[in-house]
Amino acid sequence: MEDLRIYKTQRYVHYSDVDVHTSIKLSTLLGLVSNEIGEEHSQAQGFGREQMVAAGMVFLLSKVSMRIFRYPKGKEEIVLTTFECPAQGAEFKRMFQVESLQGELLVAAETRWILASVSGHKILRPSAFPFQAHFYEQDLPVEPAKKIIPKGDAVCVGQRKVLYSDIDFNKHMNNTRYADIVCDCLTQQLMDHEVTQFSINYAKEAKCFDTLQLFLSQQDNNYYVWGEVEGTRCFTAKVCL
Repeated sequence: MEDLRIYKTQRYVHYSDVDVHTSIKLSTLLGLVSNEIGEEHSQAQGFGREQMVAAGMVFLLSKVSMRIFRYPKGKEEIVLTTFECPAQGAEFKRMFQVESLQGELLVAAETRWILASVSGHKILRPSAFPFQAHFYEQDLPVEPAKKIIPKGDAVCVGQRKVLYSDIDFNKHMNNTRYADIVCDCLTQQLMDHEVTQFSINYAKEAKCFDTLQLFLSQQDNNYYVWGEVEGTRCFTAKVCL
């Protein structure tokens, strides 16, 4: 009998997915743990996107915490595993790990999700979830996904207009594009270093034609990047090099 508590699959890292270090891009990695693999697991349990929308609800990504021990490289095959934990307060919790074919732990991640209505994205209580989820609990070596409070003196580092290539089927900026924005704000640092820990909070959806005002602060090896639209915070990220 298939164990629906855990979902495992393999992926091949294409060269189009890597950066200047021939490492998988942070945005590609974020896409695997925030969109693709979790959706496959949900589909296997009977509540993929189509079933969720038919029930009038969607999951909105709220927080991510990721620890990177070694980046998958171009042409490398990797094994991805995910499992869902019981809801904590208003948030659903899903864990991920990425391994090499030899079993080396490459990445561990924790994600937090909010249940919301399709129309207007009104927040719903976890008790409104009508499907049977199969929970599994296992500790992974990653910091909990929690609220990020920037430290250090803030500097405005520019603007970023949200355009067609940024938006997804929800008609707002795709979750993964924020990781590209964060990396672009740290171009000089990332030419010589790689991100070892990455966390992000999503606060408000950035829509097409919005203009993000981008800010950066630093404390020791921790960098904080956040974006605002007309004074309202859309996202906050923390990067450790």
